[in-house]
Amino acid sequence: PMQTLFNGITPEWATTYEVLDMGRRLALACGTMLFSQLNALVLFSLAVAMLALASHTQGHPFDNLVMNNVVAAAHWQTLFAIIVLLIRDADMFDEVSFFVIGIVLAVTNLGLLSMVLRPIVPHLKIAIRTIVSGLRDDLIDDIDEKSVGESSPSDGSGGRGERLVRVNRGRSRDNDFEDPEMVMMKVNPMHVGQSNGGGGGG
Repeated sequence: PMQTLFNGITPEWATTYEVLDMGRRLALACGTMLFSQLNALVLFSLAVAMLALASHTQGHPFDNLVMNNVVAAAHWQTLFAIIVLLIRDADMFDEVSFFVIGIVLAVTNLGLLSMVLRPIVPHLKIAIRTIVSGLRDDLIDDIDEKSVGESSPSDGSGGRGERLVRVNRGRSRDNDFEDPEMVMMKVNPMHVGQSNGGGGGG
């Protein structure tokens, strides 16, 4: 029952990854309570972010490329934000407009994200295509069920036969074949007797 808590994580990281990641989050969130000076806070946060990024990049805690690259991009974003704080605190660009610095940092960030996320683009396309295909099939099934319910006659016999035909066609579609004999047997049970009688007469 505890296996679902470790889905997607490699066995060697299964018992430690969540603990270490929670420690990283607490360190970055509670660092303001430990340090009263901004320079000490930036230095502490920079050390935590760099260690977290290095351990994730070298350890690959997830068992698929998509999650590893997405989390790596998140680590890079954290480190990038701390570097921006360091630049502001150091007052290294007093003579340069911070708007220009922001444009340079934004372009650098976009380039960084493109390099990190580019390898997983084919995997994302496959995942999106699978999701869209499943939603389309569910929508078609819902439309078929509604049309069967609206077109069923008052005596109820024909509607049940048509519903069975649609169910059988749905199963045949999944198996990539369609059995007309089975469809006729579901629609008209007398077809079985006629086919048997015809065989006996021959």
